[in-house]
This record gives sequence, C-alpha cells and structure tokens, in this order.
Amino acid sequence: AAGAHHRVRIRLLPGGRGARGAMPLGDSSKIWREKLQSEVGDFEVLHSLAITKYYDMAEKTLDQAHLADRGNDEVAHAYVFYKRWVHLVCDVIPKHNYYRDPRYQIHKASVQGQMRTVNVALEQLVMRMDVVAEEHAQKHAEKRAAHEERLKIQREELRAAEEAAAVAAAARAARTSGLRPLRRRRA
Repeated sequence: AAGAHHRVRIRLLPGGRGARGAMPLGDSSKIWREKLQSEVGDFEVLHSLAITKYYDMAEKTLDQAHLADRGNDEVAHAYVFYKRWVHLVCDVIPKHNYYRDPRYQIHKASVQGQMRTVNVALEQLVMRMDVVAEEHAQKHAEKRAAHEERLKIQREELRAAEEAAAVAAAARAARTSGLRPLRRRRA
C-alpha cells in the first residue's frame, strides 16, 4: 500500500551480565537511562527535506556516538547519540515519502547493515552504564554509612554529656541541701 510505513525495531538482546551479577542487563542504570531519554529528542519527518539529509544526519549522529563511546567518561553522551540514531533510522526515516524509492535503497541497506553493530554497542554501553551506576550507588551507600556512624558517635557523646551534666547538677543540688552527692557507678 502506498504511503504505508513499516516500523523497524532495534532491541537489546535478552540476558544478564553473566557471572558478574544477579541483576538483569540494564536494571542498575534504568533510572539514569530514563532521564537521558529526554535528551534523545523526538524528530518529526519533514517531507520537504531530502531523505538523503536524514541519512546524513543519522551517519553524523552515529559518528558522534562512536566518538563518545571511546571515552569511558562519556557513556551518557554515547547512549544519547546511539538512541538518537535508532530513533532516526527506525522512526523518522521510514516515514519519509521517498523511503521506498529504489534510488535510496543503498542508504537503506547501509543503515540496516549497521543495526546489528549499533545493537551490540548499545548492549555493551548499557552494561558499562550499569557498572557506573553500581559504583555510584556503592559510593553513596558508603557515604551514608559513614554519615550514620558520625551521627551515632555524636548521639553517644551527647548522651554522655547529658549524663555528666545530670550528675553534676545532682552533686550541686546535694551540696546546697547538705546531702551526700550521688556517685556514678562504674561499669
């Protein structure tokens, strides 16, 4: 049917991280990746823009993803660029009026050939994001535990100071009333 659009899907492969951990792929970084989704963008197809421009845009986006993916501290940027590429090639380009035109099949074939590579890259990136998220959670837990320990020590010191103040007050009261002062029991 003319004008019908087929939606191409890329999905992360199922499975966990093997012997590393019990959580399935992507669980640790899920919230982080959901927050990044807003940076991916939502492009609408403009039929007045040549389809080759969209393919060029996808190619440049993939280049940016690869560049960001090379640096370990750029995982968030790499994720956004890979997801943007997926959105362009799976959601936007297939809606273009010339998507089925035989003149542009070489572009379509090239993109389809890259899908498996991008899928693997995204899966590996999600695993790296999980590690980063787990490290961040561990550091946060350690900071929280240290804070809790400091609070515990402060409470103990406050309790000891209050007890000493109560003993001192009782001693003052005993002196003024002529009674023997209370002595603190030794543990």
